[in-house]
Amino acid sequence: MPPTDLATTLELINWDNPRQCAADTSTALRALADDRELLTDLVTSIGSDPERLVRCETNPLVNRLVLAEDTSGADGWQLRLHIFQDGRLELIPHDHKYPFAVHVLTGGYAQVWNRRIAGGQTGPFTSTDLAPGLVTVEHPGTAYLFSDSLVHQTAVFPGTATLFLRGPVRQRRWNSATDLHDTRIDGDDGSPTDQRYRLSGPMSLSEYHAFVADLERLGVLTSGRITR
Repeated sequence: MPPTDLATTLELINWDNPRQCAADTSTALRALADDRELLTDLVTSIGSDPERLVRCETNPLVNRLVLAEDTSGADGWQLRLHIFQDGRLELIPHDHKYPFAVHVLTGGYAQVWNRRIAGGQTGPFTSTDLAPGLVTVEHPGTAYLFSDSLVHQTAVFPGTATLFLRGPVRQRRWNSATDLHDTRIDGDDGSPTDQRYRLSGPMSLSEYHAFVADLERLGVLTSGRITR
């Protein structure tokens, strides 16, 4: 599908209808994953677009390439390609500020989906408020929808890259188990924030080229398309 068709498809997703949203996001991300020419175009065009490049981010946990986004407001969707650092672990249970959909391109990860058994179903929690609800192994081709209030933990396998579609912001901040914050510091807004997130920043052009080369090596992109 052309980029304009992709954007139209993503704009029509109803994030307030979880069942339909799961079906629509899975279909859209799978179509993009199968269209390696379009995916390659979206990635390789970032290097010649400074406004898009500055939206991309490096992080000790995961590097993010922004492929497309809703520019009508801060509450819109954002389509990314995530390139995970090998050995990445997010063992502290946490939720997210927004719902999101994922399609695994390469690698994979083990994931624990936790149930809240005490306190509210949203907002702050401790590890004693949770019980493991489901353990899954995500592999290439896996697609799923994750609600902002769900709590999970992940251990990523080497060579992992995913398509990541962020939905509208539903919570003012993300939460993680407050009794496990011994390795954490407060963020600027008072929320608990992993120290590693403080080390994130805009992606440089040389970092972008290195990540694109990694994606070619992993077979995510059509090789030989990057311009330097």
